[in-house]
Amino acid sequence: YNYNFNKLIQERDESEAFLIENEKKFRLIVEKTNDIFYKQNIYDGTFEYFSPNLTKILGYQFEEIANLSFEQQAELIHPEDLPNLLNFKNELIEADFENNKNIERIFRLKSKSNVYHWIHGKYSLVKDLYDKPESIIGSLQDITEKIKNEEAITLANQTYLNIFNSVTEAIYVLD
Repeated sequence: YNYNFNKLIQERDESEAFLIENEKKFRLIVEKTNDIFYKQNIYDGTFEYFSPNLTKILGYQFEEIANLSFEQQAELIHPEDLPNLLNFKNELIEADFENNKNIERIFRLKSKSNVYHWIHGKYSLVKDLYDKPESIIGSLQDITEKIKNEEAITLANQTYLNIFNSVTEAIYVLD
């Protein structure tokens, strides 16, 4: 009898050690990547979790946005991008119903310093034990530099094309 009790304690201790080690690995991944990860209540919009990169990338502390309503959150989205996100919650539920477990959006999000960042968001629906939508988990990647680089390349190409089209004489290069 005593042997079984000791074996149960040992198994419990091993399980706890395993869980602690996995939690450390998960935290390391979440904290060292450049993305923002979050979990949000699908009904009232409150946030249950935000990774530390929220502060690094957008300047907000978790407490500043944890209890913002959907309407207050909408104020942080660039007005031109808002129409693409108005029906987001229903689209996520519909996508899950159609076995498409993720949806993606690109939009601009206002930082605490009132600067808009281009964001590539990826979202999934989490359901409760009764298969009822419960929360949204998402990752937000700041793609501002990528967008700026693409715009610079487009501008350079357009400038080159304008110069090329404005030349009225032919240019030949002989080898």
